[in-house]
Amino acid sequence: MRVRLSNQYRPGDHLVTCDRCGFTIYASESKKTWDGLIVCEADYEPRHPQDLVRPKADSQSVKDPRPPPETVFMAIACTAVGQSGYAEQAKADCAIVDSEPTLS
Repeated sequence: MRVRLSNQYRPGDHLVTCDRCGFTIYASESKKTWDGLIVCEADYEPRHPQDLVRPKADSQSVKDPRPPPETVFMAIACTAVGQSGYAEQAKADCAIVDSEPTLS
């Protein structure tokens, strides 16, 4: 039993054991920590201020939510019928410049 006492008897005071170091001390010299331990003056630590910080509320909603647009596929197939060297006679993007028209 480890004892840290100046004298053995104090009227109205009782002995307690420090929960951290294990020394026996008087109750008047002990302190209770925030997590419920009874400790001596040397082992006492106050609660850290960062433990009490509360976060600011954050809005997680999206303003003006809309579904994604539908994907539209446009396929342009250039065939022998759609190719032509004459203006306004071929499909768009299928005209061949300086070519003779093909007759099928």
